Amino acid sequence: MDVKLGVRMKARDIPGLPEDAIIVENYGDSMAPDEIRHGIQIMRRVEDITFAISTHSAIVINEFKGFESEVYVLSNGVPTPLDEARNPDWLAHFALGDLYERGDF
Repeated sequence: MDVKLGVRMKARDIPGLPEDAIIVENYGDSMAPDEIRHGIQIMRRVEDITFAISTHSAIVINEFKGFESEVYVLSNGVPTPLDEARNPDWLAHFALGDLYERGDF
């Protein structure tokens, strides 16, 4: 399983992506919450393929709780893993989607 999430950035700008990564921009748009969750579960089960997705959906972002190193945010204009851009102990107290909607990343 290798699913990386770009928040407020293009998925193709996530650093270190292999050439054969599958890019999915704006994942979650016009999808029901259960469809979003099911799609991410499927992506996580696929072996030997990297999925790079971007989103503006708090529901999608919430699915990455516990996978903060796979979430990339812009920090001073540079794509940075969320757990490097923000204190992991602080992140543990919140739903990631709530932080996104508040503008905390």
